[in-house]
Amino acid sequence: MIVKILPLCWILIPMMKVKKLAQQERLAEDLRLLYVALTRSVYHCSIGIAPLTKGCRKQGNSDLHQTAIGYLLQRGEPGDADYLAEQLAILMATDNKSDDIAVSVVAALDKQIWQPQKSTKILLAAKTFTRQIQDHWRVTSYSGLQQALHSPVAPVAQPRDVVKSVATECLTKPTWLTSLNSDTVSKTVSLVNNLTPHHFPRGAIAGTFLHGLLELLDFSQPIDLEWLTDQLLKKGFDTIWSPVLQQWLTDILHTPLNETGVSLASLTPANKQAELQFYLPINSLLQASELDNLIKQYDP
Repeated sequence: MIVKILPLCWILIPMMKVKKLAQQERLAEDLRLLYVALTRSVYHCSIGIAPLTKGCRKQGNSDLHQTAIGYLLQRGEPGDADYLAEQLAILMATDNKSDDIAVSVVAALDKQIWQPQKSTKILLAAKTFTRQIQDHWRVTSYSGLQQALHSPVAPVAQPRDVVKSVATECLTKPTWLTSLNSDTVSKTVSLVNNLTPHHFPRGAIAGTFLHGLLELLDFSQPIDLEWLTDQLLKKGFDTIWSPVLQQWLTDILHTPLNETGVSLASLTPANKQAELQFYLPINSLLQASELDNLIKQYDP
């Protein structure tokens, strides 16, 4: 068997070229990164330089020349700490005409381990709130003043203040009419036909409902009975009041307000202000009569 031994140089030379090319590419990338880092500074830039070496070697040349900053300072030449100091001195003498670069040697390091300063413990406690808050207030109304309420909370009216009568039962349950005699039926129908605005439920709920109708109505248009019935159902009132309310509101809108004969029906929505809201601060008990006297001083 014949063993052919190749010359050693044939194997090592190509590998050395590859390593050299890789080293050059790495150095080129490091130089690019160094340029980016140095040119990003606006007011000041500090650079730490030391003759660093790989491994535990303490004597001889350092490996600084293989780095980007070392390659520029030592021009790619290896050297020790003295050589680095010499190159820095040359840089200061030749390339620092505008005194933009300063070299300072780091003082001897203090081997004492840093210890935080001991400070006395400060006891923290929340402050006690002592100010008086004036929060005993509420929003009332002219009706509330009229009632001379002595309690901060007004009594709540029943949500369905509706007259439950025989007429309502008859209209909602027509089968019940068959068991009644003709005299009872005629009296019931007569009662329904004779309902007037004076029979309409009273109280805050009913008053607010009527007030809301006048805010929503277009005074210049006829009152829609279907719309009125829907409003009654929404507020919990019996629809038996639909024709009564329709006639009642129609009379209100067409009643002359003064000697000229003007009425609410002559007002268009553009000329109508449903309610002018305002807030008047009241710091003590106030009666409706006192408020009337105050208003009359400025609006007789």
